[in-house]
Order: sequence, then structure tokens, then C-alpha cells
Amino acid sequence: MIFSVRSYQNCKHISLWYSICGRSASLAIIESNLKDPESYSEESGFDEVLLRSVKRLPRKKFEPDFPKMMACSVQHVIEENNVNGSALFHVGFTALIATKEMVWISSVGNTRVHLVSENERDRITREHNLKSDFEKVGITLPDDPGAIESLKHIESRQITARGFNENDIDNYFWKVNGNYTLLVLSQLLHGFRSSEEYLRSRDQFFSRSGSARPGIGAAVEIVSDH
Repeated sequence: MIFSVRSYQNCKHISLWYSICGRSASLAIIESNLKDPESYSEESGFDEVLLRSVKRLPRKKFEPDFPKMMACSVQHVIEENNVNGSALFHVGFTALIATKEMVWISSVGNTRVHLVSENERDRITREHNLKSDFEKVGITLPDDPGAIESLKHIESRQITARGFNENDIDNYFWKVNGNYTLLVLSQLLHGFRSSEEYLRSRDQFFSRSGSARPGIGAAVEIVSDH
């Protein structure tokens, strides 16, 4: 199994890291509120959070444990570098590792992962915001489209500078068969109703050099091929 990765990003409040090693691909992405990186140490830089987090991991790591271990490592890094000591500093977090037969994902916050395969129906992770939470428990949503849009942008779970509850993180274990594509989409790209719609429309938002138009967010495509 061979993996290729395409990433698109142009946002200071999003930090992205990925690696292809042997027959597996690993990825982690964190997304903060637009103003939160100002609370983070300028010396270390918010865009280096994930690189520092990876360096904290043990050299030998069992593949299924990588996403959970990365969540703990991210929390330690932002706690160490949160210069204002603000309890409000938080990030949405998603990490995954993909192999020929399995995909393991840990996610908390508003980043969404799609698994697209020719052999089966698409699978999607659930984002953690008030709109999603209301729908899960059967609360009626307001009729106002603007109010619904606002609910989508209010995260109900996150990793904070003062810790996180492991029960708040959703863990996914997806068995795969044949070639597949993983789409990792940040919050501002949730307007796409399906993976097909995103793939058809992405050129409107991203340049050929891989940068995104300001304010668009970030997207990563991980493609497997035998």
C-alpha cells in the first residue's frame, strides 16, 4: 500500500502535521479560535505545536495508540506554552493513522473526516458543536438559518490548556478494503454536503500551489493505492 498526501492551508489558527512512513500515513490537525494563538508563546509559535507534540511521543509506538497519544501530547505542549495561563485557550483536535486494512481516528472539536471508498458507503466522523449535539439528543433547531450557522461554530468539546476529559474524544476504528481516500476538512469547509461535492468544488477554494484563499480553512487528502 502506497499513500500520497495533498494539503491546503492558509490560516494562522490551524496547525497541521502529517507523515508517510513505510506502509502507513499519520496526520494530526488542531484548530483554535482566530484570536487564541495570541495567547500562545510567540517564541515557540503556534504553527509548531504539532511538531513539538510529535517529538514528545515515544520512539516506538503501536499504530492504534498514535491518535490518543497525540491528544495527550498536544495538551501538554499547549499547557507549557500558554503564556497568559488562560483557561479559555483551547483547540479542536483530530489525529489519525491509516494502513492497508485499518484507519484509527481520535477527534474532538469541529474538524471532520470523510472516508471515501469504491467498495462501500462513505463514513464520516461527527463534529462536536451545538448543532450536532442538539440533533443527537433530539432538540428542535431554530428556523433561522443564521442561528443554525452560529450553532455550528460553537464547539462543545475541545482540548484546553488545563486538560481534557478522555471521554470527550470520539475514537473510530474503520476497517478498509481496497483503495480509499481520507478527506480531513476544517470547520469552514463543512458547507459541503458530501465528499463528492467537495472534490468537485475544491479548485474554487485552493490554488495549485496548495494554499487556500484567506479565511477558507484547511483540507487534507490522503489517498491510498496498492
